[in-house]
Amino acid sequence: MAKVQFLTYYDKKYPIKLGHYSLRLFQQEHNASIAEAQEDMRLFQHLLFLALNQGARIEKQELDLELEDMVDMLDECMIDFALAIPKFYPSKEDIPEELKDELAKLQEEGGTQTDTSTTTKSKRKRSSK
Repeated sequence: MAKVQFLTYYDKKYPIKLGHYSLRLFQQEHNASIAEAQEDMRLFQHLLFLALNQGARIEKQELDLELEDMVDMLDECMIDFALAIPKFYPSKEDIPEELKDELAKLQEEGGTQTDTSTTTKSKRKRSSK
């Protein structure tokens, strides 16, 4: 599981983390899932803001951005943020089903390939026990 990932915005690297802390706050405030956030840009920008806050907290940094800045940051980093989300889960099996479809669409749009070799190996290990 990734401790933090980084997004570059105006030549500055910002740590992000989607962990229990940020997901719990998101759920409490919006009663919505990550998949729903990807459908609603207002929710998605708030999810990014919470991920930035948790990343800054972990890295012991001050966050110099406000919630209102997320609109501009998403213009620059939306795909990178969406692709960073699964890196916070230990394996593909741990990603919620509704999120897997959305991430596959984003990867197709971004032209990136996902390495499934570790997933296949872990499945083989489990089935051979």
